[in-house]
Order: sequence, then structure tokens, then C-alpha cells
Amino acid sequence: MAKGDLKEFGVIITRLIQKENLTREECRDMFCEILVNAQTDMHQGAFLAALAAKGETAEEIAGSWEAIYRLDTVKVKPQTRGPLVENCGTGMDSLKTFNISTAASIIAAAADVVMAKHGAPGLLLLSAGRWTSWRL
Repeated sequence: MAKGDLKEFGVIITRLIQKENLTREECRDMFCEILVNAQTDMHQGAFLAALAAKGETAEEIAGSWEAIYRLDTVKVKPQTRGPLVENCGTGMDSLKTFNISTAASIIAAAADVVMAKHGAPGLLLLSAGRWTSWRL
């Protein structure tokens, strides 16, 4: 799909409305269009609503993941002295639950486990988990 092609994007939305499944590649390309904001807000919403109403297939989910991985994921290659354990959690929700992921990271690091902790930056902005992790 050519970047910003409104007509082609609309044709695929129509196919979804007609309950037609997309290929992995088609779904990846559609999500790429959304992630780079090449489509109008109306088209983006219509696509997501049509996909959800139809029900996503495994291929469509895989395609969406590929787009997110390609365009919205920071790739890092940390140099560590041994195996690296990844731990993720936002530490912030409307129920004010305890941030177990940060505590688990601290305990593991105290036992000499090399830890990598991450989370959604928007959600972590005000969380104690982010505050604590950045200071460690």
C-alpha cells in the first residue's frame, strides 16, 4: 500500500465490514499506516472498529504486532556479564494495587540477577515503579 492511500485503506475497511479476513501482510501494512498517522482519524477508527467487530484472526494479530515491532519498539542489545531477565509492569492502575514487578526486580537484582525492567512510558510517568527503577 502506498503511504497515505485513502482509497486503498477504505477498500480494506469495506472488506472487514463484509467479514473478510486480512492477510498478515495486509494487516501489518494497515497498522503501519496508523502508526505513522498517514490516515485520517476517521479512517483509523473505522479500521479498528471494523477489525474488532469482525474478530481478529491470529494472522491479523501477528501482522499488527509486526507493525508495532517495526515502528514503535526501541531495539536494544545490552552488554551484560550473564543472562538477562526481563521484567515489565506499569505499577499504576485505578485500583492502586501494589507494584509487584518493581519489588521482584529489586529482590532478583539483590540476588545478583541481571535485570531489565520496562513498561509503557505513558503509564509509568507518575508511577512509583518508574521513580524507583530510574533511581536504581
